Amino acid sequence: MKKRLLSISLVVLMALMILPSISFANTTYTEWTSTTTLPTTSGAYKLTSDVTITNQVTIGAWSSGYTTTTTVTLDLNGHTVKLDGSNAQIYIQNTGMLIIKDSVGTGLITNEGATSNAQYPIQVKGKLQIDGGTLENALPNLKTVYVQDTASVCTLNGGTIINSYTKGGQAVSNKGTFIMNGGKVENKAAGSDGLASAINGHKVIITGGTIEAAGTGIEATGESVEITGGTIKAGWFGLHTRYATIKPEEGKTVKITAGRAAIIAYSAPAAGKGNKIYGGTFDAPTLMESKYVCDATNTEIYGGLFTMDPAENVAPGYIVNYPVFVDDADMYEVKLNKPYVTQDAIDTPDGDFEMLVVSEVQGELEKIFEKEIEKNEALKEALLDGKSVNIQVQMEELEEKDIKEEELKAIKEALKDGKIIDLYDITLAIIADRQEVSTISEISNKLKFKVLIPEDLLKDGRTFFMYRYHNGKVEKLTGELDEENYFIFESDKFSTYALAYEDKVEEPTAGGQGSAEQQPAEDKKDETPKTGAFDIALYVLGAIVLVSVVGTVKAKKPGKYSK
Repeated sequence: MKKRLLSISLVVLMALMILPSISFANTTYTEWTSTTTLPTTSGAYKLTSDVTITNQVTIGAWSSGYTTTTTVTLDLNGHTVKLDGSNAQIYIQNTGMLIIKDSVGTGLITNEGATSNAQYPIQVKGKLQIDGGTLENALPNLKTVYVQDTASVCTLNGGTIINSYTKGGQAVSNKGTFIMNGGKVENKAAGSDGLASAINGHKVIITGGTIEAAGTGIEATGESVEITGGTIKAGWFGLHTRYATIKPEEGKTVKITAGRAAIIAYSAPAAGKGNKIYGGTFDAPTLMESKYVCDATNTEIYGGLFTMDPAENVAPGYIVNYPVFVDDADMYEVKLNKPYVTQDAIDTPDGDFEMLVVSEVQGELEKIFEKEIEKNEALKEALLDGKSVNIQVQMEELEEKDIKEEELKAIKEALKDGKIIDLYDITLAIIADRQEVSTISEISNKLKFKVLIPEDLLKDGRTFFMYRYHNGKVEKLTGELDEENYFIFESDKFSTYALAYEDKVEEPTAGGQGSAEQQPAEDKKDETPKTGAFDIALYVLGAIVLVSVVGTVKAKKPGKYSK
């Protein structure tokens, strides 16, 4: 083993002694001066001139194992490598790895103008990594990069892979794994049926970069396609797949634009698999077109923005929201059918019904909602049916005859010498497509309400309160008046309420007339005018992501339907 290591070291040392060295980007590159071949021994090399290859250049060797032992880093340095000959190709064997860079930006590997060329200008049995430069096929019906078998890997981080022949061929023919983190893959050929693809074949992983295709962006009908970032621009179809998963990573976007359909479904899914869309933007005349025997279940959508209506493919429990304005365009949005935030003002005869949401109650309302789903079949069915669901705070002005006798008696006993201004019923209800399916009687956090007090009820020494009757018990809720004469109070229970006031009892003075309470009854005035049903506003502070609290005020008892 020691002898073998020594001999390898000597070979590398001799090569370094023969060729000048250049250092940049923390890597020492050896100048490559040959114009007829490329380096095949491990090391980092930089072209100093154009190169024309007429025979195969092989990096690595065949082995029963696939461990990479020969790694060649090649900086094109703005030069062109021309492949010209029936056997002219770069072949990376299963123990080899080629890393292509381009420090200038105009480096090119191409067969343009060749009289003949191998079927695959670049054939990968080991590993190919592209960080820069352009790899091009310009001859009829060839594949620019061929990833040969299941253990072979091609990774594109930067640069371009292009099939510039317009009547056929592919940019990437993949029977192994193709990983795209950046750069560009382009196929200028569409094929007679639009199925000529920029990337074709086995496992495909896309995290970034751009795919441009006159026909189809990615074709992979037997293996998985994972897309977490990047852009696809296709003349016909964005994807021709059976097991694609589109799920943008945080901070990344996925955008697919297609002239005919976003997806052409290869066949119906097997074993519960199929195309899954969790996000991204899709711009095409239709979502899915089927060229083979399959149905809409091939593709399920759990999120994303669409220029077409994707309703047929939306997963159970998800809904389509339309319109959503994105870049001045109307889009269909697919999202989970859960209560979502609204921050609206509802017009009433006395002004707007103000609406804000309490951030502290967000998690609690979500948990309550999840428990309701478990036990409430009507709510569960509404969600699965894609109905719009939210949580509403409903307020109704009451008269004494609308309240149970024991409730009214308990409130008046608690009032003592106070005066009732108005009576209300406040309900926290779960609404599915305007149909009340459940109510919530208590929460641990408090919602904040405000009630307008008319000016003729304001006087020195008068204090306002809200009395709440809930589960057989009356509680006195204190609050404060703001500058606009709104009485503000908080509550975490939803039942019967009485707005009331109490006047301060003045101590009698010597020789005086006594307090107001001691004056004759005929001198007293009824100072209990009503505030009106539309003077109440619910307002909550902050923002909720998934829970909607919609306020409504009604002059009569609420039925099963709300505005």
